[in-house]
Amino acid sequence: MELKLEGYVLAGRLTVKETKIDGEMTKKLIKPKIIMLDMKGRQNDNMTVAKQTYNARHKNNMSIRGLKTEM
Repeated sequence: MELKLEGYVLAGRLTVKETKIDGEMTKKLIKPKIIMLDMKGRQNDNMTVAKQTYNARHKNNMSIRGLKTEM
């Protein structure tokens, strides 16, 4: 983590690898809380918070579904 970001709650971001893992686990219908705990278990200094996991999940779901269009 960068020195200028120390002390901030949302200092970290999901890496490309973590985003990929999140997408795969979301497809398997695993709850976001479990995904977050799994990521923290893989890496001790992980700064992931629930908000980042939920945002990545939403972004992934929107890419699968596409935009909402009128009928």
